[in-house]
Amino acid sequence: MDDGSLVLSDYNMVIPAKKRRVVIIVAGTIILGVSIYLFLTAKERAINKGAERFIEAVITGDFDIIYEYHAPSQKKVALSANNATDVELRLKQVYKEQKASFEDAQPTANLVDQWSAKFLFIKDMRFQIASIEMVEDIEKPSHLSPKKKIDAYVEVDVEYTNKETAPDLGGKIKKVIYQIKLVHSKNVSRIWEGKLQDDRWLFKSIVIKDGSLIFW
Repeated sequence: MDDGSLVLSDYNMVIPAKKRRVVIIVAGTIILGVSIYLFLTAKERAINKGAERFIEAVITGDFDIIYEYHAPSQKKVALSANNATDVELRLKQVYKEQKASFEDAQPTANLVDQWSAKFLFIKDMRFQIASIEMVEDIEKPSHLSPKKKIDAYVEVDVEYTNKETAPDLGGKIKKVIYQIKLVHSKNVSRIWEGKLQDDRWLFKSIVIKDGSLIFW
């Protein structure tokens, strides 16, 4: 008579149907948990890569990479590609404008300025990505799409190794923790959402973590 039990002849064991269901549920939960972990780990690696590429590009002055990982620049690219009649010509103009703006930028204590990172990420520094947090963007909800937008907040531990070249923000900085906001390339322009097919995390802004600033 078949009572719904599973027979494992190799071990001479009988697993009742109820227990078998529990085993299946537990196994499914473990698989789901591992899948979510791997997904989040992959996303964090991508965020880490975006932050590191931008910082290292600023340190070395590689504007091509800075441009590709700079959200305000890429927003101009998206808007131009969406609205310009001669797209190729307009994109070249955007690149030239942004490069000239970067090169002409002067040292500033206002971290809201577009190119403030130019004076914070310098050769005489050591840095390490300390933490990554993904947060749903609720500041500017859009009626254009019901999709949730996720921003990344990255904490970067920085130590400046030369007092003479260290940034001056009311004093020469020795150590600090910067909090960097990154946005995904596909969300860089809400009116052009979904048309950027690349997969990058872009630098949006930078602030100093409260209580982390240490002067020379």
